[in-house]
Amino acid sequence: MLHFSKYGGKVLSNTLYRSITSHTILNNRSNIVTNMQCRGITTKDIFNSESLQNFKIPEAPQPPLPDSSIAELLEKGESILKNLDLFDWYKPTGYLRYGMEYIHMNFDMPWWGTIVTSTIVLRLLLVYVPILSQRYAARRSHYRTELKEFADQMNEAKMENDNRKMQIILLKQQKFFNEKNISPLTQLGISFSNGAIFLSQYFAIKEFTNVDYPGFDVGGTLWFNNLSLPDPYYILPLITSLTIHYTMKKGTETGTDVDQLTPFLSFALLYGLPFGVGIWSITCPSAIVLYWATSNTITLIYSILFRIEPIRKLLKIPKMIPPESKKTNPIQSISESYKNFRNLNSKEPSLKDIREKDFLIFKKAGKSINGKK
Repeated sequence: MLHFSKYGGKVLSNTLYRSITSHTILNNRSNIVTNMQCRGITTKDIFNSESLQNFKIPEAPQPPLPDSSIAELLEKGESILKNLDLFDWYKPTGYLRYGMEYIHMNFDMPWWGTIVTSTIVLRLLLVYVPILSQRYAARRSHYRTELKEFADQMNEAKMENDNRKMQIILLKQQKFFNEKNISPLTQLGISFSNGAIFLSQYFAIKEFTNVDYPGFDVGGTLWFNNLSLPDPYYILPLITSLTIHYTMKKGTETGTDVDQLTPFLSFALLYGLPFGVGIWSITCPSAIVLYWATSNTITLIYSILFRIEPIRKLLKIPKMIPPESKKTNPIQSISESYKNFRNLNSKEPSLKDIREKDFLIFKKAGKSINGKK
């Protein structure tokens, strides 16, 4: 057993403290501070002439090369549509222009040939549209009698001013259309598709002429050398008018047989529309009229091919029932339509109209004093 004197415990604690604090791990801080070599920064470190002896100022960077001009891009065979603001990714007309430019540059084709070729390719890709049109027209031709009865009943109801009867006839007619798959909405969809195709190509070519695309001034042929100017001899407008007349007559694009229309509307489509388009196309650039004449010619070729029975069977087009042959004078038909229109507007008042008129007179008389206002 150990015994400590009065100062023995104090001596022991001092000895233990010195031994612990002198340990290397606990005295690291003092060792690090002692071993570090530090020096303050001086002006020599900044303005040292020795370090600047081999210093060289780098050469100025080369300025960016200017964009290639339109003539240089054409010489390289590159597209200039974006340079002329003729391409937008969200417009179908931009892609049509790109296709025409690709044909012109890569096949070394003049612009008039490019327009004709692109029109043919586009119509071949969308040949299903006129096929649908022919199917619809053939189905509708099987029900000429029923459609004429509906038209006569509707005219009779209008003459009598019987709204209830007109609504009943419309409901029966709509049910009949759905059962026979000859809904007018189908015809509307076909007409809309053809209109969208025509307008897309039309505006694609029109912008080429508006910006004076290089080569359009000498890209024509024969009598129309400048595609940006109208036809000086009016030959292309005449061809366009004639092809529109026969296109409307065959109904290849519209899906409508003109014989099923009213005489006035039939006359307007067969003669009024071609005449108006011919007058308007006289002022249009030759490029646009060339496209229109080409498109109408393809439509006429379709109408000839669709008459061949093996082709109709292959395309699943029903047999067309011809209308009853009636030799009518167009002027006489228009005169009859005008008379019917006058009769419709000058019809005798119905019982409903008489009652409404009596009510208004009675109401007016009630507001007067001693028969005077």
